[in-house]
Amino acid sequence: MPATETLRWYYFIPRCGGEGQRWFVDYHASRCMQLTADLDRALVLLRTQRVNEGCVLLDRCEARLDAMRQALAPAVLKVAERWYFSTVAYYWYVVGDAPRALLFLRQAEEALVAAIDRAGFLVVLAGACCEFELHRARVARSVGDWPTMREHLEGGRAMVENRRPLCELDGGTAIHFRDYDGFFRTLRPRSEEERAAIAQLTDAGVRARGFELHARRVELLPNVVVPFQATEL
Repeated sequence: MPATETLRWYYFIPRCGGEGQRWFVDYHASRCMQLTADLDRALVLLRTQRVNEGCVLLDRCEARLDAMRQALAPAVLKVAERWYFSTVAYYWYVVGDAPRALLFLRQAEEALVAAIDRAGFLVVLAGACCEFELHRARVARSVGDWPTMREHLEGGRAMVENRRPLCELDGGTAIHFRDYDGFFRTLRPRSEEERAAIAQLTDAGVRARGFELHARRVELLPNVVVPFQATEL
């Protein structure tokens, strides 16, 4: 079943008071939603081996992001960069350039951390750091580096179990899944749909099962290129 609107990463941000409302308005007004939708389209093209078409669309997205850069508030820009860099990482993964895939994954993670540094409510994005570990495991597997693959899978498991931080902010503050969960648990749901969404987003069992499902696919299909798949973390 596709995620309802209440499960989308940005849905609850306007509940964070004036700052969250302003960020949400700026994100919409800057057309970043359309940019990320086009990046999703590029991912679909790349996953279906329509690499040239995907590359053309990625180039268009890069040009649009560059044109928007000066006008965007830093916390909005960094979120846009997070989606752009992770999509470019997937492109390099598909064409078999593991070092560049890892480089852009690191840039995506750095943009995500910078976004949280600028606006604490963007901790809703922090779960992607666990997803990045899955992506790194896939890249390692693509070059036959099994020890590194397993290291990243174990790193992701440690994040899911709150034994390792998802990321660390510039000032040294470590962000764990318990901080991600804490954001949602401070909210007062306004409907049963919202209540169910918050329960799902903060369910450690759902999170662990989702991670293991993707981890098993990485471990059991060593000779197949598996697409980076968004996880509901």
